[in-house]
Amino acid sequence: MSFRQDRTNPSTAISNWKGRSDTPKAWPSTQVGTWMNGGLFGGQIEATGGTITDADGYRYHTFNSSTDFVVASGGDLVDIMCLSGGGGGGGGGWSGSSSSGCGGGGGAGGMLQVDAISIAAGTYAVVVGAGGAWSGAGGYPGQAGGDSSVATYATTSNGGGGGGAYANPNGFAGGSGGGGGGRNAGPMIGYGASPTPAGQGYAGGNYSTVNAGGGGGGAGEAAETSGWYDGGEGGDGLDWKSLGTTYGGGGSGAPSGTSYSTAGGAGGGGNGYYYVSPSQTNGDANTGGGGGGVREYIALEGGGVGGSGKVIIRYPYV
Repeated sequence: MSFRQDRTNPSTAISNWKGRSDTPKAWPSTQVGTWMNGGLFGGQIEATGGTITDADGYRYHTFNSSTDFVVASGGDLVDIMCLSGGGGGGGGGWSGSSSSGCGGGGGAGGMLQVDAISIAAGTYAVVVGAGGAWSGAGGYPGQAGGDSSVATYATTSNGGGGGGAYANPNGFAGGSGGGGGGRNAGPMIGYGASPTPAGQGYAGGNYSTVNAGGGGGGAGEAAETSGWYDGGEGGDGLDWKSLGTTYGGGGSGAPSGTSYSTAGGAGGGGNGYYYVSPSQTNGDANTGGGGGGVREYIALEGGGVGGSGKVIIRYPYV
């Protein structure tokens, strides 16, 4: 049996049919290269500022203090996490008073998330907010945390609200709301504050009638109202982009029992304590965690200091 040549060996006609001789060959043109590197995708960013790490196809610039983000060449899209400082925890006792009271936990710093925004070459001031301080010995509320921002790109997050206290029981509004404090003489019952503006965090918890402080709101959830002896737990924070680290935990309220302490919200929130203000009542640095509330009936110290904020900028990098 004989085989036809035109069926076993592709002819010129078949080759032309497969690729069409009147069609340009399918090699990337200059236009395609331009489209890949500077057209639709805007061009790979080259920038300095903060601590730089590369992972999973992204470059990350992490700012733990205020400085500049300098873009030498831009155009690509960036994601930004802007986290402010946490609010300070409230104090509870009052010098010379036979009554007692408990401070509320400080609210976490507001977490503002901006996704897929174009950035051009230039210098951008990055501000990282400080944690809110305690307001003085004996019964005073915590102070608000400092705002964080990235210049030009409408990325200002609000500092966490301070926790309420014996002398001023209601929590204060902020990126996340401060928890309510109060005292059992009167009684004076403080209420947790709402986040302001909405969308950066959650509300603080209320002070209970039993004399324990409410927790501060977190970036990921609202805080708890205090229990019988336990201070309300601070709200948990968020793991931005599921990178494995949680930020923005609310500080916990002060407990009213000597054997109790209340763990702060996940993401750097400070613990609530009965007596003095150990370092554990402070929010963790660069987490935006709120400070813990303190009962402080014997040792007249303020509540915990809020944790400082953080800014992270990332963009595709190959």
